[in-house]
Amino acid sequence: MAQPPEPANQFRDLVPRIASAAVMLPAAGFLIWHGGQAFALAVVVMCGWMAWELGLLARAATVFDKFLLVAAELVPVALVALVATDQGLIAVPAVVAALVGIRVLLGRDISWTGIVGVAYIAAAGIAAIWLRRGDGGGDVWILLLLVVVASDVSAYIVGRVVGGPKLAPAISPKKTWSGSIGALAGSASAAAVFGMAATLPILPMIGAALLVSIASQMGDLLESWAKRRAGVKDSGSIIPGHGGALDRLDGFLFATPILACIVLAAGGPPATW
Repeated sequence: MAQPPEPANQFRDLVPRIASAAVMLPAAGFLIWHGGQAFALAVVVMCGWMAWELGLLARAATVFDKFLLVAAELVPVALVALVATDQGLIAVPAVVAALVGIRVLLGRDISWTGIVGVAYIAAAGIAAIWLRRGDGGGDVWILLLLVVVASDVSAYIVGRVVGGPKLAPAISPKKTWSGSIGALAGSASAAAVFGMAATLPILPMIGAALLVSIASQMGDLLESWAKRRAGVKDSGSIIPGHGGALDRLDGFLFATPILACIVLAAGGPPATW
């Protein structure tokens, strides 16, 4: 039977993770607090960055093909940021159809992973901007940030300390069921603490946190599947301890649209739940 890794090796990437988080979280917190066009344009930039990295996972053959993915990504998200949400939503199927046409009619090497990935990232970007602009958008985004970060950190720590059966060994060999359960517990705890501190309804927030945590974990697994399929370890190398923007934000890509659906179904932000 294989022996568990030594403690020093279990957490060998913890220091660069903490260092990168110490830089990114204050910046993210400022943008969430500020809102407005600064937040929206930051989302546009991040979506374009992730679309560039998507080119690696989609095995785009040339720089031109990567730029096509970035351009297709920026159109709907920039429309939401600069014009209105409706126009951005309408643009998503339009740019997907354009990419399909470029692939089929012009024979460009744009894989289906790239085409679907553009829609996937655009949906997250549109949801991110829409959530912040709505009533109570700051509270919604604080909840999202706390839940996804707590889910990620709790899964990391519990998974390495407890170990046990693998969650999806064919996709991501390091992820365990104990880590997944730890992620749910950490997310629920973060939502409960935030609810008490902000005098918001706690039980509905815990319920939303559990759904968002599950979505975050699914986003992580989805990106792991795409990286394994492309034969790469990371989507990039710009963030120490994480890799690329897609590696850091994979949980948000699935969790953000899910939280947007929850807000829509509930008829408003956490204060109304």
